Amino acid sequence: DSSIIAGVVQGDSSSQDGVLNSSNTTDFSIERTPLILNPTVDGSYTMKQSLSGTISYSNPNTQNSFTTTYDSNYELAPDITAVAGTYIGPVSLNETVEVTVSPNGDITGHSISGPPATQCTFIGSFKPRTHGNVFNVTITFGGQASCSNGNGTVNGVGVFHAGKLYSAALNSGKTNGVVFIGTKQ
Repeated sequence: DSSIIAGVVQGDSSSQDGVLNSSNTTDFSIERTPLILNPTVDGSYTMKQSLSGTISYSNPNTQNSFTTTYDSNYELAPDITAVAGTYIGPVSLNETVEVTVSPNGDITGHSISGPPATQCTFIGSFKPRTHGNVFNVTITFGGQASCSNGNGTVNGVGVFHAGKLYSAALNSGKTNGVVFIGTKQ
């Protein structure tokens, strides 16, 4: 199902003269155990055109290649009024959530799969960054038994494109997180 992101790779990187690398990468996946792996990334880029490279894992000893192209929509200013609304989408293979983003960037939400008594609730913020068409995301979970993040907080990024809200966020220890693609209702 192309509406589900199975994971996200996040980390700090250094780049110079068309070469990029990261030794503190976190690969968060909802499809495997363990959920978190810590690979390295090495690649090359052409500014505002492309990025390609290899993600290398030590356990198991594997490598995956990737290639991306630059999207000039990044140059647009983020518009919270376009984002404001209610979204429904998966956060795991068996959990769907409803998220509402207010015109000032506040987030409220809850799971809509399973009985109401077991639904995970959360609040947070979706705030425009000062550079790039990207938003800073903070989510704090309600602590219900169904919340895999307990009552913890995750921080990450979000993007709004073509009526869909894409977001990925990890906790401060990079041991858990959330990945979401929601369709505006």
